[in-house]
Amino acid sequence: MSSARYEYNGQPFRQGRYVSRSVERPVLSANWVAERVELMSDRETRKLVWFAQWVSMRQGVEYDNLEGSSAGRYSIWDACVNPSEKLYEDDLDLLRSVRARTVADARARHTETAVGKQIREMLDYTLKARILTAIIGPSRLGKTHAARSWCDQNPGIGRLVQCPPSNDDWGWYRSIAAALGVEINLKSKAFELRERLLQVLHGGDICLVFDECNYLFGQNNRRFPRPHRLNFLMSELVNYKVPVALIGLPSFWSEIENARVRGWQGEQFIGRIQESEPLPVELTIEDLETVAHALLPSVSRECIARLAEYAASSQKRIASIESAATRAKYMAEEAGRSEPTDADVRAAVRTSVMPSDGAMVEALSGRPARPARGRSIAIAAPLQAPDRGSADPASEPANRINFAPQTNTVAG
Repeated sequence: MSSARYEYNGQPFRQGRYVSRSVERPVLSANWVAERVELMSDRETRKLVWFAQWVSMRQGVEYDNLEGSSAGRYSIWDACVNPSEKLYEDDLDLLRSVRARTVADARARHTETAVGKQIREMLDYTLKARILTAIIGPSRLGKTHAARSWCDQNPGIGRLVQCPPSNDDWGWYRSIAAALGVEINLKSKAFELRERLLQVLHGGDICLVFDECNYLFGQNNRRFPRPHRLNFLMSELVNYKVPVALIGLPSFWSEIENARVRGWQGEQFIGRIQESEPLPVELTIEDLETVAHALLPSVSRECIARLAEYAASSQKRIASIESAATRAKYMAEEAGRSEPTDADVRAAVRTSVMPSDGAMVEALSGRPARPARGRSIAIAAPLQAPDRGSADPASEPANRINFAPQTNTVAG
């Protein structure tokens, strides 16, 4: 560790003095905690220690609540990594109370839909049974939001991993290490990261949730590719009873079949998937209203219902609600209001969301886009084709919901 941090003011500038990590607010490495937890037999205590390690990564309010505990004896952080130190009952009570408040706050922030409930129940089962599961469904259902909320409600135990769209092993292991809090050095070799990860995960306390699991196959066009990431999950994690959940699109199954056609013996991996949870094709109107009300609590129920109806007819689904809410909040802020009104939502949908959706529909249907209301619209290549059937999207009444101002509607 650089000693430049302790230089006195007035000396020549040295960047190490400012960029090196402060020793007063330590971040617990998952490797250190794994060695400490290995000596503990009580699973509840192990969960609390992993929660402390998760808190040290966030450096937020929870960190301040734990800082200064066990005054006069030692820091609680030392007890989480030092086998010679003991966690006393008052330390465990403090960890329990802070964890309970953290879980309560996470639940208060989360808006659960029917799809979110499915995902939560499957992740609970994955953690308790310590198995491999797959949660597969179309895009724009809120899968990532539900997975992130579940991890927030299981702090320290649930870790969300964003699968990188790359082919290299180093980037793959780095994404897992970032979720766990394993020390990452840009000069570290891939095999070094792998060994550090296995040291943490083989204890079986942490559940890994892999979002965008379609990227587990890599992004290459080799003639005989081998999904080495799936092989790693099967041989190094699932075989050691590490709970793992995969969240992705329906094309995940076709990717497995393509790999099998090219020579990969995927029967073993498929046999390791204890349960697969198929998600519905789209959200219900009730779920869309729940999401809209959570994003726009200040607008009327009538406006929420009409916005949910528009989202149901849009190819962007729940994303159209997010776009309308973002634009409406921006309009309210520009007008000097703290909360958006019904008029802001109607204006956002009429002037921003509908033209954007119309341009996207025309771009995907192969027709040239027509500028709406004098605005120039730049068309970008879509990242994913729609999956709403074989009907012509341009023929769908995308703007059948009337957001024009009503005479009997009182704008907030």
